[in-house]
Amino acid sequence: MNKPMMDRVWPLEVEPSSLRVGLLFLAAEADERGRGATSMQALAEIVHRPEAAVGRHLAVLEGAGLIVVTARAGASFDYEVTV
Repeated sequence: MNKPMMDRVWPLEVEPSSLRVGLLFLAAEADERGRGATSMQALAEIVHRPEAAVGRHLAVLEGAGLIVVTARAGASFDYEVTV
């Protein structure tokens, strides 16, 4: 768990709550540089939303400048939390 990254993300006002939970999950799983990898399925299970909604959430977070997503093969992706 990356507590320093979570501490930077926690005070942000991100709505809806599923979007916030997703960002916190990505922050928690990231390495010390804010980088990580996960799958759409794993993130969907965490936020209790379908994978299509997770894809939209990622686009919103990326559009807000909070993350950078790099697609990988299949439904996995690399990301960087930029907060």
